[in-house]
Amino acid sequence: MLQSLDVSDNNFTGTLPAGLASLEQLQELTLSTNLFSGELPAAWGAPGAFKQLTYLEFSSIDVTGGLPAAWGSPHGFQKIRVLYCQDSVQLGGTLPESWASPGAFPNVQEMILYNSSIGGTISASWGFPDGFPKLQRLNLGSSSLQGNIPAFNNAALAGLDLDDCKLNGSLDMFWRSSAPLQAVSLSSNHISGSLPDVPGALSELTLLNLGDNQMTGTVPLSWLQEGNLLSHFSVLDVGDVWQRSVDLTGWRQQLCLQTNLYDLDVTGQQAKLLPDERQSWESYENSSNANANISVWLQEGMLSQWTLGYLVQNTNNQLTSVKDICANDDSSRVLLIVWLVFGGACLFVLGVYVCLQRYKLHGSVQPVLWRHLLHVCKAVEALYEVCYGLGGLAFYYYDLITSIIVLAQVWGKWPASALGHFPGPFCYNWHHCCLSWYLQAI
Repeated sequence: MLQSLDVSDNNFTGTLPAGLASLEQLQELTLSTNLFSGELPAAWGAPGAFKQLTYLEFSSIDVTGGLPAAWGSPHGFQKIRVLYCQDSVQLGGTLPESWASPGAFPNVQEMILYNSSIGGTISASWGFPDGFPKLQRLNLGSSSLQGNIPAFNNAALAGLDLDDCKLNGSLDMFWRSSAPLQAVSLSSNHISGSLPDVPGALSELTLLNLGDNQMTGTVPLSWLQEGNLLSHFSVLDVGDVWQRSVDLTGWRQQLCLQTNLYDLDVTGQQAKLLPDERQSWESYENSSNANANISVWLQEGMLSQWTLGYLVQNTNNQLTSVKDICANDDSSRVLLIVWLVFGGACLFVLGVYVCLQRYKLHGSVQPVLWRHLLHVCKAVEALYEVCYGLGGLAFYYYDLITSIIVLAQVWGKWPASALGHFPGPFCYNWHHCCLSWYLQAI
C-alpha cells in the first residue's frame, strides 16, 4: 500500500484531486513546486479522509481561495503532525476559527503557513488552551494578518513566528500568554507602545525578536531582576528600545550585573547557551532530505529545538554586545583606577612607616628621626580616617560599588564577593596594625 507520495518539483497542472483522501495508508504527501491551481479540497478534511496521514506539504503552488473551514472538523486530519505551506502567495482568506475548535487537529505539532495572502485578524480561539493541544510551532509570517496579537495559552506551543505581517497595537494582551513559549519572533510589524513591565511573565522565553517595529520607551528594569526575562534570555532584539535603554546610566549598570550574558557568542549569529538547538538546525540545513528529517525529529520530540535553531539564525542578537558595553563604560573604568591609585598611595605610606619602625627597633634611629616617624604615623592615621570615611561612604554609594564589581566581573579578575565590601575591611584591618605599632612606639 502506498505510504509516501512526493510529486514535488514538476509541472503538474489542474486542481488538487479530492480523491487523494481515499488513500487510507498514505502517511506523507508532498505536492510542492507545481502549477496546481483552484482551491484546496474541502473533502480532505472530511471524516474518514487521510486516515494515516501525518505530513502534508503544498508549498509554492498556485492555489487560490482560503483555508477550508471543513479541515477543522473534529473527525478530520486526526493523525496529521506537520502541515506545511510556504510561498503559496495566492492563498488568501482568513484563519478559520474551526481549525482551533476542540477536537480539530488533535496531533498537529507544526503548522507552517508562511508567505501567503492570508489576512484578517488572529482569532483569540487560536490561543485557547483546548485548541491545537500538541502544537509546538506556529509560523504565520509574511502574510496580511493585522490587528492585535492575542494571548496564546496552547498547552505545548514553544515557537511562534509572526514576522513581516501587518500586526499592530500593543503587546499587553500577548504578554499574558501562558503557553510554554521559548522562541517568539514578531519583527517587521507595526507593533507600538512600550515593553510590558510584568515581572515573571513568559518565564520560559529564551528568544524574543521585536526588531523593526514602532516600540517606545526602554526595557523595563524589572526585566533585569534575578529570575526575570533577561536572566534566561539568550537571544534578544527589541530594535531602538535597546539603545535607548543602554544610554541610561542606571539601566546600563543593572544590565552589566547580568554576567550570564557575557558568554554569548560575539558574532551575533548564534548563542553559546543554545548548543543543542544550534546543532539540530545545522543538521537540518545540511540534510539531503529536509522533510524526512522533520519527520524523524517529530518522532524524537526535537521540534522545539529546530524552532529555536532557525530563529537564532535569523535574529540580530543585541545581547552579544553586553560585554563590550560594560567593558567600555568609561565611568566604571575611571572609578576603578581612582580607587586603585588611592589604595596604592596608602600602601606606600604604610610601607615607609613599617621600614622606619624596623630601624627604630634596632636602635639605629636618632631621636630627631623618631619624632619625624611619629609625625609620619599620625599622617598615616589621618589617611586612614580619610580612607575609612570614603570607604564607608562608598559602601552605601551603590553606583560606585556597582561600577567596580562590573569591571571586575567583565575583566574576570576578581569575584564580586571579594569586591562587595571594598575598601572598608581592608582599611579597617590596616588601621589596627598601624595603631598597634603606633602605641608600641609611644
